This record gives sequence, C-alpha cells and structure tokens, in this order.
Amino acid sequence: MTRGQGAIVAVLLLAVPGGTLAPAMRGTPSGTPDVAGTWTGTLKGKGFDQTGLFLNASFKDLVTLSVTQTGSTLGITVIGDQTLEGVSLTGEIGNGTFWVSGVRAGSGLPTLLSGHVNLAGTSMKAAGVTLSADPLLYEVVELKLKAKKIL
Repeated sequence: MTRGQGAIVAVLLLAVPGGTLAPAMRGTPSGTPDVAGTWTGTLKGKGFDQTGLFLNASFKDLVTLSVTQTGSTLGITVIGDQTLEGVSLTGEIGNGTFWVSGVRAGSGLPTLLSGHVNLAGTSMKAAGVTLSADPLLYEVVELKLKAKKIL
C-alpha cells in the first residue's frame, strides 16, 4: 500500500458514523513496558502570554514522579515542582508510548502529557501543556519532562 492509499483508507475509516473507529477495531493498549515505581528527573516549562502584556517566563525544576500501573492503566503523581506539585495524572500506556491527563490541585486547570519510555521501562521523555494558575495571565505553559526510574 502506498502512502497515498494509506491516507485514503484512514480517511474512509474515520468517516464512519461518530467520527472514530469502532472500539473493537482499535484494540487495547498493551500495557508494556511496566513502568511502576519512583522516577526522578527534570520538568521544563515555558509560558506563552496570550495578552502581550508580560514576558514569556520559563522554569526548570527537579521532580520526583510516583508512577502506578495496572495493566495498561497508568497513574503519575508529580512531587517537587512549583507548577505541577501534587497533580495526579491518569491515562494509558502501550508499546512504549503513553498519555496522561488530569487537573492541577487547587486550580482545577487541565494538564496533559504524552511521551514514550525505553524498552526496559527505565527512561521516560514526555511533552505536554497546562495553563497558568495566575488569573491575570492568559498563558499556556509548554512542558517537557525527562526522567529515570530509580526504584
């Protein structure tokens, strides 16, 4: 199948009523590798002010992640970061890729991370987005996470 034919097939599949593939056609995430444990690393963030009134701020924090996993269901709690302190994110992992989302403690602002782990499940990289908790700023914060499993 050529690239163009693949694109046509994808468009046709997404054209089914409801706009998504039927659950039976999608399959389920494999839940591999197992990444449960304690992780440590860095979380970088860069804010993008949408009003033009403030300078774009950035930060880099050392973080600890408490990661739980049951099958393909993944949970990540962030500890030690000024932006995401205590946030609990949930999602899924399969074939070395994952996504997690949740709301930030206190503010209720949404956070989303998407990333991958190595085959051994000992190194993680992710990118994501959250919003500024400051009510005077209309700011989107771009996130980048790098972590290693320590336990």
